[in-house]
Amino acid sequence: MTLALELLPALAAAFMLAFARIGSMLMLLPGYGEQFFPARLRLALALAITLIMLPIVQPLLGPTPANLQSLLAVLIHEILVGLFIGLVLRFISMAMSAAGTIIAQQIGLSFITQLDPSQGGQSALLANFMTLVATAFVFATDLHHLALGAIHDSYKVFQPTLNLPRDDFVKAALTVFVGSFKLAIQLSAPFIVSGLVFQVALGVLSRLVPQLQILFLLLPAQIVAGFLLLMAVMATMLSWYSMHVQEAYRYFLER
Repeated sequence: MTLALELLPALAAAFMLAFARIGSMLMLLPGYGEQFFPARLRLALALAITLIMLPIVQPLLGPTPANLQSLLAVLIHEILVGLFIGLVLRFISMAMSAAGTIIAQQIGLSFITQLDPSQGGQSALLANFMTLVATAFVFATDLHHLALGAIHDSYKVFQPTLNLPRDDFVKAALTVFVGSFKLAIQLSAPFIVSGLVFQVALGVLSRLVPQLQILFLLLPAQIVAGFLLLMAVMATMLSWYSMHVQEAYRYFLER
């Protein structure tokens, strides 16, 4: 079987457009777009997924652009769509990091910081732990398969031949961004309540027994109680988190 030479430009253009969306999406996708993920391996993964998805998505790309200017316009369109999808899903993963930071503050471990392997800055050690656990949970429960489905269905939701739906982009991004902060508060709610109760009890004891350094005496108990509470609610937190991950992917899946 031979491939006609006149089909090569159309095939190359289709591969370039598919790689633009898939590559830019993987650059920000949780789990794949982390800084500790080797860039060459990420590039190889993007190329492999593009080769696999190309026969499926090529009919959805529309006709081949007639000139270089049209090709560049569609290419920019695809890059923006991929970045938007990856950024929206990145907001959800940031909710677990924010929840870990709040929990660390409530149980007295906010002073222990570590290099964040996903964002490159310093963050609470417990926040890093929560992020890694959430990422491992996504892969263990096959939720990352929804990302592959979102790549395919996004071509039906955001067609390359149509203009960018800017209003829908802004609405979806704001909804997920606000929802990520709401999710962080919901995940850390038991620790906020327990921290409030502890601080009230600490204030009462310090007034009753002013001679003792109540804070230094009860700090180990606060940390131990916080870890016990974390062990008790971790499964529920991950289950609640997975529900919001699935909800975020539904923006890009065909209904």
